[in-house]
Amino acid sequence: MVEIAEAHNKTSAQIILRWHLQAGNIAIPGSSEGKCLIHTGAKAL
Repeated sequence: MVEIAEAHNKTSAQIILRWHLQAGNIAIPGSSEGKCLIHTGAKAL
């Protein structure tokens, strides 16, 4: 997962989120820090 993320200049969380969305799954990302949640969600799309 790390290699894929690095190859696309993304985080592992962003890759996993995108995979779920493309598969038609409902993904609810979580973070204890709001700015991380916004960053992960915005960059995955």
